Amino acid sequence: MQTALVSTVMSVLAVFTINLLDLSSYSTSMTLVRITALGEKNDSAKGTEVWVQHIFNNETTYSLDNLHPPRDWESRFNFLYSLKTGSTPLEIYLENAVNPRIRFLKHPWSGKMKIEDAAGTNIVDLYNPVEDSYEYKASTGLASVTQKGSALKIVLLKTISILAIGCLLYALLLLLNTPKNPFLLTIPLWAFCFFPNTLISFSFIQQLLLLFLSIACCYIPRDSTISISKHISPRNRTEKIFFILIILYAGFAFTGSTLFLIDYPVKNMIGRIAYFLLFSWWVYFIGIGFLYLLQAIRLKLPPTAPGIAEGTFSLKTTIRLYGLFMSILLLCWSFYFIAFFPANMSADSLVQWSQAIGASPYYDAHPVFHTFLNKTLLSMWRTPAILAIAQMLFLSGICASFLVFLYKRGISLKALMVLALLTGIAPANGALSVTIWKDIPFTCSLVWLTLILCEIISKTYIFNYRTTLIFLVLSLIGVALFRHNGFFAALLVIITLSVWAFRIRKREILLCSLLSLAGIIVYKRLIMPYALHTQPVAEAYTLIAPMHGIAAVIHHNGQLAPETIREMDMLLPIAEWKKHYYAYSADYYLYHLDPPVIQTLTKTNTGKMMSMYTNTFLNNPYLVTGDRLNGLELLWNVSRANNSFTHAYHPAIDENVFGLRQSDTGLRRILIKFLDFSMEKAAPLLWRSGFFNVLFLLLLFTIFRQNRRSCLVFLPMAGTTLTLLVAMAHQDFRYVYYIPLLFGFLLLFSFTLQWLTPPNNENSPSS
Repeated sequence: MQTALVSTVMSVLAVFTINLLDLSSYSTSMTLVRITALGEKNDSAKGTEVWVQHIFNNETTYSLDNLHPPRDWESRFNFLYSLKTGSTPLEIYLENAVNPRIRFLKHPWSGKMKIEDAAGTNIVDLYNPVEDSYEYKASTGLASVTQKGSALKIVLLKTISILAIGCLLYALLLLLNTPKNPFLLTIPLWAFCFFPNTLISFSFIQQLLLLFLSIACCYIPRDSTISISKHISPRNRTEKIFFILIILYAGFAFTGSTLFLIDYPVKNMIGRIAYFLLFSWWVYFIGIGFLYLLQAIRLKLPPTAPGIAEGTFSLKTTIRLYGLFMSILLLCWSFYFIAFFPANMSADSLVQWSQAIGASPYYDAHPVFHTFLNKTLLSMWRTPAILAIAQMLFLSGICASFLVFLYKRGISLKALMVLALLTGIAPANGALSVTIWKDIPFTCSLVWLTLILCEIISKTYIFNYRTTLIFLVLSLIGVALFRHNGFFAALLVIITLSVWAFRIRKREILLCSLLSLAGIIVYKRLIMPYALHTQPVAEAYTLIAPMHGIAAVIHHNGQLAPETIREMDMLLPIAEWKKHYYAYSADYYLYHLDPPVIQTLTKTNTGKMMSMYTNTFLNNPYLVTGDRLNGLELLWNVSRANNSFTHAYHPAIDENVFGLRQSDTGLRRILIKFLDFSMEKAAPLLWRSGFFNVLFLLLLFTIFRQNRRSCLVFLPMAGTTLTLLVAMAHQDFRYVYYIPLLFGFLLLFSFTLQWLTPPNNENSPSS
C-alpha cells in the first residue's frame, strides 16, 4: 500500500510538472534572430561592447526577461550586453513575428556584431562618437522557423509516457522493496527533476554529478553503524519543523527563481508548485545523505581529541602553527599581489582614496572608520600596495587563528593543512585580498568574531581567556564600523551575548559586550562628527529597497495608491520607472539618470516612503516579495538567475586623476583568465552563497541536536544576513563573501563538539 501511494504521488506530480514544458513552439510560427559579439572594433572605438536595448514585435515591446541568454551575455540596467569577445550567440525567438525590430546602443565603446536571420548574415559596426541607437529590422517570411505538430498530441503523448513511467516505477519499487530502503526513490526523483532540463539551468556534467550523488545515497542504509532514526532524523516536533523548513528553503534556492520569479504573471502555478515539491523531495534525501556523511565522519574520529590528550600548548608551538598556516596563505595570495600591483581599485575604492589623502572631505557613504585606517597606513607609504599588504596580513592572520584554534580543539594537522591550502587557492580569497574594499576587513572582522565565540563556547583559547575577551571587544567594534549593516549584526551579538552571560553569571563577558557597545556609540556620536568632521551618509540609501519594490509594482502595472503614484512621479516620471526597472539592481535609477534618483530621494521623508512601501506590499504582496528576493538573488539563489549578473571581482584600477595604474603583465592576464574560468565553470561553489546557505542550515541542524548553546557561533553570520535581507539591492559578491569563507572553519568546528573537555589552559575561567 505504501509503495503504491508513493508511486501514485510521484506520477501525479510528474504529470503536473510536465505542463511546464514550453509547447507553444509546436503550433506557432517562430522567427529566429541570432546575435554574435565579434570582439572586433574600428580604430576609433574604445571597446567591443554590444548592447541590446529593446526588442519590438507587432509594435509592442518584447520583454528581455523572456530571453534566456547564454553565460557570455549579462543583463544590466534592463539591457543585455556581451561579456567577452567572440561570445556565444544570443538567440532571440519571436512568436508570430510582425515587423520585428531590435534596438542596439551605439556609443564610443561599441564594437562590431554579426546578425543572422531569414535574410542572411550581416556585420554591423555599432561605434558612434556620441551615444545613439541603431535599429535592426529582422526578416520574416519563408525562412522563419516553423515546427509542425499538435500541442494537444504532445501533451497526450507526454502524459501517457509519464503514466507508463509511473507503472514501471510501481513495479520497480515493489521489486526493490522500497520500505526497507526509501533512498532508492532518489533515482526516479532525479529523473523527474532533471530530465525536463528547460526548468532549471544545470549543465549536463552537473546533472551527471547529481545523479552519482543520488546513487550514492542509495547505499546509506547498508551501513549498520549509523541509525538514521537515532543519529540523523528529527526527534521531536521542533526538529521536524526546523528540518522541513530547511528542505523547503533548499528546494527554493535551487528552483525558486526559475519557477516563480522570472515571469509575471506566473503561468501554470499548479505545475510549478508540483515541480517544486518533487525537487524538494529529492533534496530531502540528499540532505539526509549530507547529515549521514557528517555522522560517519564523527564516528571515525577518536572519542577524545588528540590535541586535548597532549595537555598544554606552549606559546612556541602556537607561533609555529601561525607561521605555517600564514605562510601557505600568503604564498598563494602573493601571486595576486604581484600580478595586480599595487592593488585592485574600483570607483568606490577611489572615492575612499581621495578622502584618505585629503583631496576631499570625509563622507560616511563608505564608512569613514575604514577610510581613516587607510589614511593612517598611507602616512607610512603613500601607495595602494600598503593597503593590499595590510588586508592580506589581516585576512591570513584571522584564517590562521581559526586553524590554530581548530588544532587546539583536536583537528589533525593534515586536515588543517588541506583547509589552509584550499583557502589559499580559492580564487575569491586571492582576488579580494588585494582589492581595496571596505567589505574585506569587514569580512575579516566577522570571521574573527565568529572565532571568538567558538573559543568562548568551547572554553578553548588560542592564547588565554583574557586575550580572548580583549579580542571580543575589538572584533565587535570592527564588525560594527567597517560596514554600515555590520552595526546591526554586532548589536545582535552584543544583546544575545549579554543575556547569555547574565544568565550564566559571566560578568567579564557581559562587561566586554557593554564596553564594545559603548565604544561604538562614542565613535559614532562623538568622534565621527566632532573629531573627524564627517558628513553623515544620506538617509536616501536606506530607502533604496522600498523605492525599488514600488518601482517593481509600477513596472508590472500593479495596484498603487494615488498618493504613492504622485510621490513616485515627483521622484521620476512614471514612464521612466517603467522603462528602466531592472529586477536585480537599483543602480540605473540611482546613478545613471539625469538627475540621479539618489539626489531626489534624499529629499523624501523616510516615514512617508516606508508607509507607501507597506501599503504597496499589502496590495501587491507577490510583486513586492518577488522584487525583494530578486534584489538579493546572489545571497540565496544557488545558480545565477537568467538576466541577472554577478559582480564578483575587479581586476583593475579604474581611470583616475591620481596617477594610479597597473601594468599589463603576463601573470596578470593568466590570473584574469583563471578568475574568468572559475566564474564560468564553478560559480555556485566559488562565487555565490546560496549553496553554502543550504549546507550551513543543515550544519546548524546537527549542532542544534548536539549542543544548542553552540548555535551562538552562527550569530554574526545570521545578523549580517538579516540586514542584507532588507537592504541588499545589487548582486555584488563582496556583500556575501563572509558566507563561503566561514563554511570550512565552522564545519570542522562542528566535529569537535563531541569533545567536551577543553585543553588545560591555566588562564581559562572555571566552569
